[in-house]
Amino acid sequence: MPEVNEHRDVGSSVLHFFAFALGLALLFALREILGQGISEEVPPHDGRARG
Repeated sequence: MPEVNEHRDVGSSVLHFFAFALGLALLFALREILGQGISEEVPPHDGRARG
């Protein structure tokens, strides 16, 4: 049953890709949250919150 093996490999790689994409998105979200909390420069759309 080589076809089943191939299919399983494809599913595994897809799972790995989703896990990788999820981790990347989480990392970017964390960086943005931490960056907003730490950095002094404020984006234009956040100006009203500070002033």
